[in-house]
Amino acid sequence: MSSLSHFLTSQFLPLSASEVQAHYSSFSSSRHSNPAAFDAHVAWWARLVCRAARAGVLNGNGGRRLVWNVQEAEEMRWEEESVGRPMGLAEVLQSLLASHTLLPLPLYLSRPLPSSSPSSSSPSSSSSSSSALAKLSALPGALAKGFLSLAFGLELASGDAASASRQRVNKGEFLLVSELRAYASHVLAAHHARCTSALSTLYTRSSFQALLAGLPGANAPAGAGGGEGEGGGVQLDEADLQLLLLHLERDLGVARVSKDVIKLPLSPHASVPRIEANEADVLSLQETHRRLVAQVADLEARIAAKKQAALEHSRAARKAQALAALRGKKELESVLQRRLGAEATLGGVLLKIEQAAGDVEIMRAYALSSSTLRSLLAAPELQHAHIERTSAALSDVLADQKEIDEAVHSLDPTAQEMAQLDDDEEIAAELRALQEEVESETKMKAEPQLQQQQQQGPQQQATTTPTTPQNRPQHQAAPLAAAAAGGAVAAASSARAAPVAAPSAAQQQQQQQQQQQQALGSSNAAAAAAADAEAEAEAEADMRAFAARLQGLSLAGAVAPRAELSDQSQAPRSAKTEKEREAAQ
Repeated sequence: MSSLSHFLTSQFLPLSASEVQAHYSSFSSSRHSNPAAFDAHVAWWARLVCRAARAGVLNGNGGRRLVWNVQEAEEMRWEEESVGRPMGLAEVLQSLLASHTLLPLPLYLSRPLPSSSPSSSSPSSSSSSSSALAKLSALPGALAKGFLSLAFGLELASGDAASASRQRVNKGEFLLVSELRAYASHVLAAHHARCTSALSTLYTRSSFQALLAGLPGANAPAGAGGGEGEGGGVQLDEADLQLLLLHLERDLGVARVSKDVIKLPLSPHASVPRIEANEADVLSLQETHRRLVAQVADLEARIAAKKQAALEHSRAARKAQALAALRGKKELESVLQRRLGAEATLGGVLLKIEQAAGDVEIMRAYALSSSTLRSLLAAPELQHAHIERTSAALSDVLADQKEIDEAVHSLDPTAQEMAQLDDDEEIAAELRALQEEVESETKMKAEPQLQQQQQQGPQQQATTTPTTPQNRPQHQAAPLAAAAAGGAVAAASSARAAPVAAPSAAQQQQQQQQQQQQALGSSNAAAAAAADAEAEAEAEADMRAFAARLQGLSLAGAVAPRAELSDQSQAPRSAKTEKEREAAQ
């Protein structure tokens, strides 16, 4: 069984026998009667052909992967025992050609290389090569079939005789456009994943093949054999590799090819400069370094094998063989030392070359930035005279805008009222701050006097010259008289509460002390009340003076609310003074 038969068997496993039979039957009549079914059959065959090509079994074991070589008896290669030969293969070829999934290989190779740089071309240029095929779908059925027969070697039966004679396909080579683009995309992605410097953009044909490692679906099925490189990477033959390089350089403009030197872009959006003469030498050094690395690995493996052989011969008491193995190990170690030295030296040279190439790129960037900045600074908009004129014009415009804004707000009565309210609120807030400041100063002045009076003893209070009613201020006379009357009432009540019996001398002395303490407390309360009254008088005088100053301003509407606010603020202080006086009594 051929490799293609093994592949088809693996692909038919998920399908039922009826589905396989439907795909292998002649379905050309359903092109107009059932277009959806026809398109489904063609799409299934297109996927099958691409999978066979990627697995390396489309053209035989290890054949080409980007070209379908259609033979004279192509149906026989796709024959299956359960379903026989595919009856609609020619119809599939016609549809794939019309949809540009396939492209005749001579037509693709006949296009000349662009004379300009590769970057001037675009991926869309590949469609221009198929312009003749694009016009094919617009031709009548008979003309289209005749064109295919003459140009591509296809012979199709007419629609009327399709049921009587099956279609026949002649040989020809067709490019798998979708596979070509898939390989190109994979190669570019693998390159940009490893590209870190200008030297990493250079490849030989052998190192370029390593970029194909890990291509999805590129492993051939069991029994196919061939077509794979080391590590599972795809190995294209020389013809397919040339097609891929042609597509990258001519159609996509992302590669430069010169003999054995391949150069790819440094970044996905960068252009590819031409290949310099010294870059071929650098590439040769890189290849030599790679070979040295491979030789070092091979020598290390051979040394380990010699050591193991000497150990086995020694265990088997084969002294001569053991000595020969040790001598061979010694020679290999000597060669390894020389290879390691050469590898280190060549690696250092490559590092210096890479550093120099990076320095060149940096200096080019510096030169480009300098010229760009100089061209920007030379613009007429950045000249000093132009900047000064622009600044002056901007200042004038801002001043005009401010005048217009003030004029507009002056015509708005609502805005004037809001401004007046804002002024009134500011004045009221300033008044409240002054009142709080006066209250705090009054309390600070009264606290030392109260503490001093409370610290005075009974003897100092007795020696103090009493203040006569004539010497007291008029606003202190009433509180002191009330305090004296309170003391007299307290003395009379204490006298009535005394026992009828004549008190002893000690009791009389104790009563006298109690009376003195009560009189002292009354005098202290009277002094505190007098201090509070004096502070209130001073605060009231300050408020009156402040109100007089406010009357001098043209704010008649704001004075009345402030006066009411002042009266309201006086009421809590009067109530507070009465409570303190009652508590003192």
